[in-house]
Amino acid sequence: MDRAPEATMRARFAAYVVGDAAYVAASAHASSPDHARASLLADAKRTIKNVTFHTFTLKRSTPGRESGEYFVAYEATFTKGRRGRRQTLAERARLRRDEETGGWKFVDAVALNANTLDDVGGDVAGGARR
Repeated sequence: MDRAPEATMRARFAAYVVGDAAYVAASAHASSPDHARASLLADAKRTIKNVTFHTFTLKRSTPGRESGEYFVAYEATFTKGRRGRRQTLAERARLRRDEETGGWKFVDAVALNANTLDDVGGDVAGGARR
């Protein structure tokens, strides 16, 4: 099993934790709807400013049907604002290999529960599909 897609999602989570919005933006695949948005970097910065991330738990990692596609299901705990209650975001992220680097990059995600970060300018995965 290829562990690199899991490492990419862990790195994206860590980037949110340490405030590295540039990495969040750079780790979006060229085919991602997020990649096309001019506001991607600004959205990542807004999320970093308004959300505190606590834990990342990998749930499942599986290859996709297409070559160069992988799915990573995870849960991330977070709080919104200074006095927010701790919540758990559950998503299944889709990643694809980058043609230039061969590395894995984030495409999109499907929410697996009702907790989202949409009202702060994005979500932990960066553009969850519903």
